[in-house]
Amino acid sequence: MRYRRFVAAAFAAVEALVVVAIGLAIPLIPLTILWATNFDAGIQWDVYYRAAADIWLLGHGVHITVTLDPSLAASLNLPGLDAPFLLSLAPTAFAILTFLLAMRLGRRTVEAEVRFVGPLTAIVAFGVAAIAIAFSALNASAMPTLWRAITLPTLIFVVGLVVGARGEIGRSGGRAENVKTRMALWTRSLSPQVRAWFRASLVGGVGSIAIVTAVAGVLTAVLFIVRFPQIVGLYEGLQAGPGGGAAVTIAELAYLPSIVFWVVSWLSGAGFALGRGSWVSPAGADIGPLPSLPVFGLVPEGQVAGGYLWLIVPILATILAARLLRPRLTSHLQLHERTRWLMASALGMAVVAGVTALVLSLATSGSVGPGRMAEFGPTPWLTLVWVFGVTFVASLIGLLTPGRSAAER
Repeated sequence: MRYRRFVAAAFAAVEALVVVAIGLAIPLIPLTILWATNFDAGIQWDVYYRAAADIWLLGHGVHITVTLDPSLAASLNLPGLDAPFLLSLAPTAFAILTFLLAMRLGRRTVEAEVRFVGPLTAIVAFGVAAIAIAFSALNASAMPTLWRAITLPTLIFVVGLVVGARGEIGRSGGRAENVKTRMALWTRSLSPQVRAWFRASLVGGVGSIAIVTAVAGVLTAVLFIVRFPQIVGLYEGLQAGPGGGAAVTIAELAYLPSIVFWVVSWLSGAGFALGRGSWVSPAGADIGPLPSLPVFGLVPEGQVAGGYLWLIVPILATILAARLLRPRLTSHLQLHERTRWLMASALGMAVVAGVTALVLSLATSGSVGPGRMAEFGPTPWLTLVWVFGVTFVASLIGLLTPGRSAAER
């Protein structure tokens, strides 16, 4: 039995290291190809490795302080480059990849009946690897924030591991099953109204954000098609060659989840920034000079047709979520108490949706350079206010409109 647990724990540690390797390989392979095809440039491979490590760390929420060589900063002739500046806009695809792979690993470790040793070994292995990457990337020109490097990648991995194990943990026996039993007993001690309110608030708030995000993903794909000539023109203007073009494309794909949420923020009415002093919202776009990156070809010039009529998307999404939840919610409510609990559920949905939007805004906003480049993405507090307001009004409409099911009569 001990031998079996040792083997399972060893496999969990190896799989955790594979999770790190996959994420690091995504930027490292194209950068290595770029190094091999530009060998005459005289740049050593370790420079490309540190760049890949910085990209991986940045993708997990680690801020990078960049200090350019004075001669290079002078040659670029851009304001602010002569002083250290922060890179904090995360390519969130790396964090999502780590989370999903950790979910898979968490499910497998519990199925292998190594409830504690397996996950603990995987966490330690991932944490050690993440710290090793952080320290190997230390450099005066690009310095990661160490406390973030030590905690955030491992925290993302741990959350994914726990979420993946959650579905199996109640069948695993021992302490895990006892904890789940106690939680079930505690929730049963609450009144049916409170349980129904909590479920409606959580599922409705997250569900409305999920529906709007799905619509935003479709709109982003449509933008890629409609704005394809502008994107191609920017690619041609870069003149980066095949290797450089591939590296730019991979970097833009890593930022694609962030771009989708920028569209969510736009649909909510809050909009997003593309540099300090600029703004893109349904009311119009006020954009200053931008780097000639192909992804910025997605941004339409001027006001988009419809303006704030695009708010119909989050409104309909929230109404749909509320209508789907209403029958089960009202089945636990007496007629004389229904109105106040429905209003409380609308408020709960708005709070959950607003907090979810706030967290996603914090994850998808940040700095990409000095000066005006220090503000990219949604403004978290503004997105919170808009999402809360729209969700609250729409959920009130969806919940307070009488239904026709037998359970509601």
